[in-house]
Amino acid sequence: MAQNVASKNFQEIRENRHFDRWIVNLADFFQTEKYQLLKLGALNNNLENTDWTFKKVDPDYENEIDNQLYKVYQQNIASEALAEHHLTKRREDFDALLYIAPETLAKFQIMDDDYIKCYMF
Repeated sequence: MAQNVASKNFQEIRENRHFDRWIVNLADFFQTEKYQLLKLGALNNNLENTDWTFKKVDPDYENEIDNQLYKVYQQNIASEALAEHHLTKRREDFDALLYIAPETLAKFQIMDDDYIKCYMF
């Protein structure tokens, strides 16, 4: 299920694509960058009582970050590379990567490549 960090709006994304190491690394990159940008925003605000878990993030700010990352996805990853992994430059494909459950990504980081391919998204 895809979900913004702070929102209660769930959007289920079901596809018939299999995971592979490239997809896992790409999703990990974008999720890491998102949290780094959230941290940077928190540091810029310089509040003493900052919630570093980011469970309560302004949805507008989060959408702004998502939009910036989507531009990076569109402009810096070749369509051919995405097609090799059954992805496109559509926003739905990007969101499917960005909102893979972090615990699932962590599990995939230590799994064998053949085992990862058993999972679909």
